[in-house]
Amino acid sequence: MSVVPFQREDSPGGKIRPLLGDLLCARGILNQDQLRLALHEQKQRHDLLGRILVRLRFAREEDILQSLSDQTGYPVIDLAQRVPEAEALEFWGRDEALVLKAAPVAMENSVLSIDMADPLDLRAFDHIRRLLPEGVIPRLYLTSESALVEYINHAYGAARNFHHRLSELEQEPALRTAEEEHPVVRAVDALLDEALAAGASDIHLEPEEQSVRVRIRIDGVLQVLSLIHRGHWPMLAQRLKVMAGMDIVDSRNIQDGRFTKNAAGRQVDFRVSILPTLHGENIVIRILDQNRALLPLEGLGFSNAHQALLRGLIQRPEGMIILTGPTGSGKTTTLYALLQLLNTRARNIMTLEDPVEYELPGIRQTQVKDQFGLGFAEGVRAVLRQDPDVVLIGEIRDPDTAQMGLRAAMTGNQVFSTLHTQDCFGVFPRLREFGLSSGLMSGNIIAAVGQRLVRTLCPQCRTLAPADVETCRLLRENPANPPMIGTAKGCLHCRGEGYKGRIVVAEVLPIDAELDELISQEAPRPVLQKAARQKGFIGMAEDGFAKLKAGLIGIESLMTEVDLSTVPPARS
Repeated sequence: MSVVPFQREDSPGGKIRPLLGDLLCARGILNQDQLRLALHEQKQRHDLLGRILVRLRFAREEDILQSLSDQTGYPVIDLAQRVPEAEALEFWGRDEALVLKAAPVAMENSVLSIDMADPLDLRAFDHIRRLLPEGVIPRLYLTSESALVEYINHAYGAARNFHHRLSELEQEPALRTAEEEHPVVRAVDALLDEALAAGASDIHLEPEEQSVRVRIRIDGVLQVLSLIHRGHWPMLAQRLKVMAGMDIVDSRNIQDGRFTKNAAGRQVDFRVSILPTLHGENIVIRILDQNRALLPLEGLGFSNAHQALLRGLIQRPEGMIILTGPTGSGKTTTLYALLQLLNTRARNIMTLEDPVEYELPGIRQTQVKDQFGLGFAEGVRAVLRQDPDVVLIGEIRDPDTAQMGLRAAMTGNQVFSTLHTQDCFGVFPRLREFGLSSGLMSGNIIAAVGQRLVRTLCPQCRTLAPADVETCRLLRENPANPPMIGTAKGCLHCRGEGYKGRIVVAEVLPIDAELDELISQEAPRPVLQKAARQKGFIGMAEDGFAKLKAGLIGIESLMTEVDLSTVPPARS
């Protein structure tokens, strides 16, 4: 039995620790079949059991952390609440922190607080012992590996590391013997690490006449990260092409590729797109992080009322639910959250996607390939012969797909899909444009959901202030007695932006018998809206106002994403 080198001050030593898998089974998080499968996978991959369980979606990081805390006696800490102390960071550097998976956080008197992801790593403990001077007492806390890497990059400055790696290109132009030691490799790795640490969804490398601009998209907004000297660009572009499996010689044609990188203890996929431009190849890297995409419904920001509506709607045995909104409004993430609620051993869930970006355990997913004759419509025909209970159609793009989706709903299946319209009331005229009759829609479409993603105020620095006159007008509030609303400030935690993360602002329209009748009669939008509001319908603007008054979002970010002119007149 291994002995934990650092005990909590109030923790007795010498106790036999229960196994992690047994703890998770005792808490009802795992069953014996899942544990047996994970242990087999562990033998094949020689990886940590907790990491494998998270990868297989058998357990969440929070479950693993709490069980590790029960197993070792070390408390779990929320790194988001930690402020790096320069005195503590001097004990070891960023590279060592990443290797050890341990970060020095705070120094109080002679006690050094250390956050660690793997409390049973004896080699790391021994190395930390050698780093600490005599008289310094370590106190250990547990945190998730992903949160730890983000904290390390933030505390030590990953952006500075990227700039340092770029400077190496000038100092060391010659190729190294080992590829991993070459400064170009280190520079690209540092760029990817910085983007991941910042929570970016995309990286843009944009060649201009004299330089290459590097931007990252954080919470839907592009931010300039750096400017690269034009002379370094061919080497960096070539490195990315090699990683993505592209033709490194071809610089005149469009190319697409992808690669996987281990980051923060998990596999992150990167999709690379290259487009020739006037000044060279423009490269955009899409970051596909399953940990961010596969969120539970309650983690997306839907109001309690909308969550209750959605949970009720997915319990209906048949019918189609359509999600609407522009590209990047989080429709797929919401669909995945709904499928996770339905994903049981008793259901056969099948999806048709273009592309399949994230793998969903226990669900059969198919990549649509139009060039090989497998479009959405053909895919639905094939899926219906696979005895499905639930079918997800990634997008309704044409009349055939719309017809097949409704036919699937008519034959007793639950069907989920997306459609590009401005709001949920635009679903019905859009489907009529595809040639669907209103009578066919009536009774088969059971709900329409509209949504946007709105930047949330940074929880570390947001403040409340009285709404100004214009905001009071939008909120239908008396300017003489303005409500308090959230405002952006800016701090180190949010990179001075005042915003961190995004939240769903949504509307959910359940279709009942009365609305079905209006749809079959092709009632105009105002008639449908009036009938829906009489039944308690809450539009996107109103949902946004509620989040604004709760201090979650700011008026500027709300106006960027939601048309506030749709607010109905105030009720008398």
